[in-house]
Amino acid sequence: MAQFLFQVLYSFMIVTIVLGNSLGELQKSYADLVMECAKEFPITPEDIAQLQNKQLPEKEPVKCLLACTYKKAGMNYLLLIGYLGIEVVNEAEVSDGTKGCDRAALMFRCSIDKADESLNDAEVKAAFTKTVLQCTKEFPVDMKELLQLQALKVPKKQQTKCLLACAYKKIKTFNDKGMYVLDEGYKFAELSKNGDEQRLINGRKLAEMCSVVNDMEVTDGDKGCDRAAFFFKCFTENGQKLGFKM
Repeated sequence: MAQFLFQVLYSFMIVTIVLGNSLGELQKSYADLVMECAKEFPITPEDIAQLQNKQLPEKEPVKCLLACTYKKAGMNYLLLIGYLGIEVVNEAEVSDGTKGCDRAALMFRCSIDKADESLNDAEVKAAFTKTVLQCTKEFPVDMKELLQLQALKVPKKQQTKCLLACAYKKIKTFNDKGMYVLDEGYKFAELSKNGDEQRLINGRKLAEMCSVVNDMEVTDGDKGCDRAAFFFKCFTENGQKLGFKM
């Protein structure tokens, strides 16, 4: 049963980075939800084996168990959707209307399929999101601004630009003078290559492309807020062109 719970919760791994929880704590939290839902939707050992083998569930109780768990997960589930990019399940045709059982089965399969291919870039995004959230204590912004950043839209409000600058300084992408540090860009490329030399090459290329922000005119001196917005635009737009999932 424990292994089954891990399989069901596997798609929630990225949330641990954002929330700062250990995987064990997250497993326990969702294990409680699964056990609660299992009272309403009991499943058999054969069903568990099917899920362990990453097979799309066919039985209604199994699908509905997943749907029940995802619904009870609330905001953490929404965070997962954002990081794994599996909104496509909402567009799929289902036979059970608003019950969500068929869609939950599709979400389970999609999250398993996509987790391996997007985990590294998702980890990077999630870790940066955690840093941004830490900076909201000093530079509070409303949820709309955070969602705009999540959607890769370059901020226009100075407070949001300064929020980015704070985050970039914390991860040493920017120095205390508000300037981009190219050597840190190279280190980041090395850190995120994941054994793929082409990722390393593209990462270094991206770092060099975005070093141009140091030559751009800014209105806020060494605060780095304007430059952070320039860097965000360069990094997200060119990163996607170079094959990185943003």
